[in-house]
Amino acid sequence: MDNAAKRKANLTSRDMLANLPIAFLICTSQGDWEIIFSNQNLPSLLGYASFGDLMKATGGKVTNLVYPTDRSLVEQKITADLANGQVQPFFCQSQLVKEPGYGHIFYVALSAMYSR
Repeated sequence: MDNAAKRKANLTSRDMLANLPIAFLICTSQGDWEIIFSNQNLPSLLGYASFGDLMKATGGKVTNLVYPTDRSLVEQKITADLANGQVQPFFCQSQLVKEPGYGHIFYVALSAMYSR
């Protein structure tokens, strides 16, 4: 194996997720929009020490990341995106993906500029 191939093989998905310069999460697209996963940048950006602390504070629901008076607007936006089958720009970057184990799920990316 040449040096370039060795370097590429040593870069794991875990490394990439941990070092992306954005905070992101994955959540279900039905029901309560349950948080399935986030990289460590998300709890950090929001002031939590760990993913467990984030889940405890939000009850594991993505809408609980939104200020209470804005939740209905966000819920309407998510519902419209699902009805249209695509995501229109709003407060974050997201992508709707069909995943065999979960059905349709959202991949959501937030950056510091969106949190201020």
